[in-house]
Amino acid sequence: MTTQEVFEIVKHDLGELNPSPGRTNYLMTIMSAGINLMGDEGVTFDLENLDSEDCELIVMYTHYLVTKRDTDGGMPRMLRWALNNRILKEKANEV
Repeated sequence: MTTQEVFEIVKHDLGELNPSPGRTNYLMTIMSAGINLMGDEGVTFDLENLDSEDCELIVMYTHYLVTKRDTDGGMPRMLRWALNNRILKEKANEV
């Protein structure tokens, strides 16, 4: 999958099938920022050929970034585990 295909899934996940152009730019910016933030934690993605696990991680992380303003809680445990597992998987493949 490409990032554009992942973005379509993000829109469905957020229930925004036909966002306005401004909202589309906002969501794309948040998704890009999420990918960069995960990169800061050690995750690298092949953005032209994402597997299903990476796609789901990007969707979950983007959803979290878009909706976290509505809550005082931290990152959901499920997302933290998925992110940690992805980081460990990448580090194990470097050995």
